Amino acid sequence: MECVLLTDEQRQHFSEEGYLIVRNALDAATVEELQKTGDRLMGDFEFSGHYAHRRHGLVQEEAFADLVTHSATVPLVIQFWALISILQIPR
Repeated sequence: MECVLLTDEQRQHFSEEGYLIVRNALDAATVEELQKTGDRLMGDFEFSGHYAHRRHGLVQEEAFADLVTHSATVPLVIQFWALISILQIPR
């Protein structure tokens, strides 16, 4: 698994804004598969005037489950968790 480190600028942006767009973290085919799967799940979604949890559908979908071990994203997620932990420590 290749470990791509976040840059100082990326860490700063995440710390200040709470999000970070990492361009090209996933290849186009993976993004397309995730979009198709998400669209299909939302197309089957029955809205009854309130938010309903879609958790079971996501974890059972191969396209989303593959993200858990995706070599390009796992190192980034670990670094984000570390940043979140640091930001929550009282100073």
